Amino acid sequence: MEDLRYPTVVEVEVFTTDHHLLGNLSTRGRRFSNWLNLEDAPTITLDNAAVRSLQNPDASDLSVGYVMVNRESMLVVIPRETPTPVPPSELDMRPWEYVEKSRHEVFVSVAPFVLRGHVHVAMGADVRHALSTFSDSFMPVTDVRIVYAPNPKLLWEGEVVLFNRAKAQLYWPAPTAQREE
Repeated sequence: MEDLRYPTVVEVEVFTTDHHLLGNLSTRGRRFSNWLNLEDAPTITLDNAAVRSLQNPDASDLSVGYVMVNRESMLVVIPRETPTPVPPSELDMRPWEYVEKSRHEVFVSVAPFVLRGHVHVAMGADVRHALSTFSDSFMPVTDVRIVYAPNPKLLWEGEVVLFNRAKAQLYWPAPTAQREE
């Protein structure tokens, strides 16, 4: 079922070990994070794409009509979607599965990238347990800064970023002095 609050075509950035890809992806009106975790195709296709080399960032982008990306090679994804605002009359109509959440600032190593952002877990839940039992393949993190470890001058930011949990090597809490509660 389509949720018309979300665009049917979403601009996304996809990071693999060697490439930074930009393009448009059809989600058939579903929220991007839901689509990414529920779609079972082995590849995704970005239309009107640009392919950038991470090892040679000074090289020109390669503009292509489309690029197919193996889902297993996707390390980090930044959706640039803008959902339609929900009318105030619907703000109090939360789904029955809605749970109050708390933010926890963490670092995540998804080599060759390091992410710093916030995970959201059920209020009162143990963040360690939540990180180890999250069931989806791609986990969302908010207010994220991404650093390409081999060249720390390469930085990206995203309001929401999803990382491939199967490729994540380490999770650790941000230092206490800098943590937001």
